[in-house]
Amino acid sequence: MWVEPLDVPHDNGTHFPTVGREFERRARIRAVTVENAACVLVPARPLVAFAVGRLPELLAADRRGTAQ
Repeated sequence: MWVEPLDVPHDNGTHFPTVGREFERRARIRAVTVENAACVLVPARPLVAFAVGRLPELLAADRRGTAQ
């Protein structure tokens, strides 16, 4: 089931990719190959904890018209 939260507007692929890249870099996540597929295994709880702190910062920067 797809559920879109009412308190977070659709970011058109802006902030979630940024948060993912930042988390991967900070957590030193690396892609691995499984058969012919590049895979990234990410620990979900630490990613969510990171995103809960980072997304409000990015959204606030949008409102101010500044990039972070």
